[in-house]
Amino acid sequence: MTHWPDAQLSSWIGNAGAEIERLGVARIAVTRTQTPRIKFATYIHSLRSAWFDYAAHELADRQFLAMSMRSLGWLAKQLGLDQVVLVGNDPISTNIWDANTQLHIAQLCRLLLGQCPQQYIGVRNLVPKYHAELMDALSAMGFYRLPARVIYEFDCRSALKNRASHLQRDRALLRKCALEVSIQTTLNVYQARQLCALYRSIYVEKHSALNPQYNEQFFLDMVNSGLMRCLLLQDVNGVVMAFALMYQVESTLTVPALGYEVLVKGLYRMLFAAIMNHVESHQLLLNYSSGAGDFKRKRGAQAVLEYTMLRAPSQNNRISRLILSSVAHYAHRVSSANLIALGA
Repeated sequence: MTHWPDAQLSSWIGNAGAEIERLGVARIAVTRTQTPRIKFATYIHSLRSAWFDYAAHELADRQFLAMSMRSLGWLAKQLGLDQVVLVGNDPISTNIWDANTQLHIAQLCRLLLGQCPQQYIGVRNLVPKYHAELMDALSAMGFYRLPARVIYEFDCRSALKNRASHLQRDRALLRKCALEVSIQTTLNVYQARQLCALYRSIYVEKHSALNPQYNEQFFLDMVNSGLMRCLLLQDVNGVVMAFALMYQVESTLTVPALGYEVLVKGLYRMLFAAIMNHVESHQLLLNYSSGAGDFKRKRGAQAVLEYTMLRAPSQNNRISRLILSSVAHYAHRVSSANLIALGA
């Protein structure tokens, strides 16, 4: 098993807004938000960014709702949510762990309860069907279960009976194009620069500055360390037109970052087809994270509700604990269908 490279978050992410350390024999990633909180702190380290600022950004054309989300974010700040410790939190949108790592996360959370009595402690990316024991252990420690987002899965661990027509058309488009598809285990500086530009043009400039603002060093370290591989679509001159980082733990694959040349029609569809070709040929479960829900559902994805579990500070913060308990009580009714109806 390849371990994560050792580096400060600021050397990989321009808006990290947090520090990272790796604790215990399993080297579990633990991030702690920096104070004062930086502008556009990325949602992968800041729960206020994830739950309130990002929502306000997406609701920009609905001013009242956007203002309401910012007001709730201000309230969360007053309740101390800017000081959060996230366990098992590597610097990617979707963390995946094997069973042994989950056990260490639970043990580490128990240890941190005594060490961080004035901070929120949380664990992101929890799905009941994969993390039931971990979630039960966290509940027993006083953590509350909060629905976070809808993610989309393509389960190719056994032969697919039916292939969505949209996916078949994507594959036909890929076959007809003149682009070369390859999977790289090393990158050079020139390639990393291309990947960084493609990623930032979509995720940072087009979508939101709250997405992690990865730099060239991130792409170099992720691939050249052996932790991830990189799927490339290149033209005849070797120019990268589209890419996807691929991170695999056991039989589950995630795509921590991707990018494509937005001026070329159909490139995202071709990139997705190339990803699915790899997933099917290796019989993997693709956790394709959140976003672009309609696109993913039309290609056969299953919607799954993902949770963050959070514990309020144990010291001198009774109000925060009461509010968190109340929010969790009402949030228990939220389903993936509810969030899809809102655009997830």
